[in-house]
Amino acid sequence: MMAGTFDRFSERSPPGVGARVLLAGESAAVATGQANLTEAGYDARLERDGRTALVALDKASFDLVVIDWQLPDRDGVGLCRAIRARSRHEDLHIVVLTPAGGHGPVQALESGADDYLITPFEKVQLLARARAGMRNAQLHASEAQLRALIANVPGAIYRCANDPDWTMELISDDVERISGYPRSDFIGNVCRTFASVIHPDDRDEVARAVAHATQQGRPFVLEYRIVRADGSLAWVLERGQEVRGNNGRSWLDGVIFDISERRRAEEQLHQSLRRLAVVEDRERIARELHDGVIQSLFGVGMMLQAAETVADQPGAVRARLAAGVDSIDSAIQDLRNYVFGLRPGLLADCQLHEALEQLAKALADDGRIVTVVDVDADIAAQLAPRAGDVLQLAREALSNVRRHAHATTCRVSLKRAAGGALLEIDDDGCGFEPAATAASGQGLRNLAERSACLGGRLNIVSGSTGTTLTVRLSLEV
Repeated sequence: MMAGTFDRFSERSPPGVGARVLLAGESAAVATGQANLTEAGYDARLERDGRTALVALDKASFDLVVIDWQLPDRDGVGLCRAIRARSRHEDLHIVVLTPAGGHGPVQALESGADDYLITPFEKVQLLARARAGMRNAQLHASEAQLRALIANVPGAIYRCANDPDWTMELISDDVERISGYPRSDFIGNVCRTFASVIHPDDRDEVARAVAHATQQGRPFVLEYRIVRADGSLAWVLERGQEVRGNNGRSWLDGVIFDISERRRAEEQLHQSLRRLAVVEDRERIARELHDGVIQSLFGVGMMLQAAETVADQPGAVRARLAAGVDSIDSAIQDLRNYVFGLRPGLLADCQLHEALEQLAKALADDGRIVTVVDVDADIAAQLAPRAGDVLQLAREALSNVRRHAHATTCRVSLKRAAGGALLEIDDDGCGFEPAATAASGQGLRNLAERSACLGGRLNIVSGSTGTTLTVRLSLEV
């Protein structure tokens, strides 16, 4: 009934336009009231007794009911109680016409009436009561719509004080599904504060984020963990903002969503990506072992077998043995390089810019190459969703520097460029011919494939004074 009320009229409409009024009674006062309301634009319907009035209410929607003090089959107070006994009419605005003197007004209000009007009355009094009833009906309609919205939003809508405890003034029932605690526990901190269910490791960060957002006058969006009533953890997404009243008081309005399933799906995806990265590295190492170390060791074996043919020539045997030792040393160095390329989990304990610094330090320590790192931490943070791929790309490039460049210095740079990000790795090594090497070198193919997977553009410039590798990346995922 209230939803219909909201649609049929608004505060901008002329009084009475579109509003439906039911009058019950057969006195002259009721008949006069119907005439006055109809003249003012109301859709006024008259029923002479309580029974037909109840039937009319059950069949149609009304915004206002005016009941005479005495009806043929019952008194007005009895009809008012009968209307209130029906749940669908509990928000209906009822005005009872009471006689002058006596306790009529008190009895009317105690029976469930919203207002009363003493007879005889002036037209202006009736219309004023009707307008007040319409405003009350609009308020009930808005409240009903708000209740329906709160009940159907898949999250806990709240209003709380902007204090360290987040003292709840209002929070919807969905908080029980999310936290395991009933909403009544949080209202006024009766049993617990909402801050108390936030995971202890996340509590300070949540408080800082809310304080920072409110100081800047902007909404906040947070993801954090809560400890449920059964002791399990749940991830929630909270969106809210500070609201200030005319009296200088402020509070927080927002909604809290349970995103535990999403976080579990993301973790499963990350695990799958990590497993895929391991498979890719295994395939790469298998190719490089086959093309490099195995071939080198096969060559050493052939060389030692051939040494038998010159056993009577000590100088030739020594030369072949020395070449074999050199080949074995080279194979060992290649194996070390592969181990360097497989070092796992740098991103497990640090951010992208820190992981790049660790890679560069490992190159300096293991390869005896002086390495400089110049990374814009803000750009690295924007690349965080693709940090694993960026790190693998840098690792592949540094592995190539270590294995092939014979460099003494190397620089790793990540900075903003042309609306995107630029990853640059250069060295002072011997250089190579990119076009010729790309046809046979697995390392360059790996770099090209990783750059393409990131949506980036790979460019390599190499000469006798060194090599510069650049990858241009978009900052949009």
